[in-house]
Amino acid sequence: MNITMTIETMAREFRYDGLRLPDPNAKLSVDEVRTAFSATYPEIATAAVTGPEAVGNKLVYHFLSQALQHNTYGRKRSATKAPAGLVPPG
Repeated sequence: MNITMTIETMAREFRYDGLRLPDPNAKLSVDEVRTAFSATYPEIATAAVTGPEAVGNKLVYHFLSQALQHNTYGRKRSATKAPAGLVPPG
């Protein structure tokens, strides 16, 4: 009986406030990624991180801002367009 095992590397994806943020560098730790994104999204600097969650062939991490951590996620947010290069989850 031969058993074949295949090992695949799963890409990381980060999500924040309804946006999919691409992994800036797979060699960075999650905290280093947080620091990188906090230049564009300052709220990420103090956000809680959840994950990873396996979704398809990706490991998904979520940045939860202080507002989202305090159960305000259900409030309606104004519609905004995602910055160039970012894709809203769908």
